[in-house]
Amino acid sequence: MLLLFNNWSDSDKLSVAISKAKSYNETTKTTRDRAYYVLKRKLIINDELIAKKGDVIFISSNTEYNFKGSFKTVLINSPPFKKSNESIIKSI
Repeated sequence: MLLLFNNWSDSDKLSVAISKAKSYNETTKTTRDRAYYVLKRKLIINDELIAKKGDVIFISSNTEYNFKGSFKTVLINSPPFKKSNESIIKSI
């Protein structure tokens, strides 16, 4: 199957967004498979994984994780992101 998206909400299979933050720190649990492609700066996951420009991070569904840093990423969720399905555990 091949899919072309003309805008980032054309699909019931995935969602794509730009995520930007400065000095951010949050613990969350996602109900979707999630990938971050780092465009700028760095994104730190669980104080052990440091992703820099050009790196990709994959987080499987139902995973609780902490992410922090100052970053700009392409954020991909499958199935598409729905705020009601997210659990923010702690935001600093």
